[in-house]
Amino acid sequence: MYQKFKYCLLLFIILNWVACGTGVENQDLPPSPVKLVEKSAEDAVEEKGIDAEAIPGPEGDIAGNGIVLQWYALQEEDIAGYNVYRSETDSLRDFIRIAQVEDTFYLDKAVQPNQKFYYYYVTAVDQAGQEGEPSEVGKYALIPWADLVYPIRDTEFNGQGGTFAWDFSSGFPVTFVFRLEREIQPNIYVNFFTKHIVNITDYDVNQEWSLSRLAEEGLSTPLPTGRYRWRIDNLGSEAYQGSESLWEFFVVK
Repeated sequence: MYQKFKYCLLLFIILNWVACGTGVENQDLPPSPVKLVEKSAEDAVEEKGIDAEAIPGPEGDIAGNGIVLQWYALQEEDIAGYNVYRSETDSLRDFIRIAQVEDTFYLDKAVQPNQKFYYYYVTAVDQAGQEGEPSEVGKYALIPWADLVYPIRDTEFNGQGGTFAWDFSSGFPVTFVFRLEREIQPNIYVNFFTKHIVNITDYDVNQEWSLSRLAEEGLSTPLPTGRYRWRIDNLGSEAYQGSESLWEFFVVK
């Protein structure tokens, strides 16, 4: 019985030594495929998924728009980061890696607002350098953005009869989203009014919307006292086309 036990123990040691010598413990599976975050509705209060994002310039004006891509973090313990790939051709070919990140989002600033679709997928990389299978492909196209005219830069605004003004001079959108948020704590804003404007009757590039006109779209007036910020999101003729203005700020006293 003792001899049989020694034999089994010796066999166990040999098998483990062979496994170590051949690197079996390093032959782990590569990471699982990444899943992209689903794009939220255009007028959703909390924006998720692939979308346009305004890029501020050095003087506080708008420098342009980028495309932000979001994905879900893998829960595997040995994930070292993620690779982001882009194609300017279609969803099947000519992908090149444009970024290696540890976060679960990436803002692509090397894109143009010419209604051209850009295609993306993401892979995970583990600590052993193994790369997982690609995620599904996401796409987005930038269009020209709106320039906000008034109120801007903490202007005092008439909460009973004020007028919002902006320009579509770089390209009139098919539809747009008007966003208005109110400050509840310093630099913390919550949604006050978000409306997807579908029927634009005034095709003038210089837009002026009074509070009474916005009230017809559902805005509660007069505006309570406080600090606000507002933004215009332009939308194109197809899904996954758009752009954003910068947030601009005003005060109602």
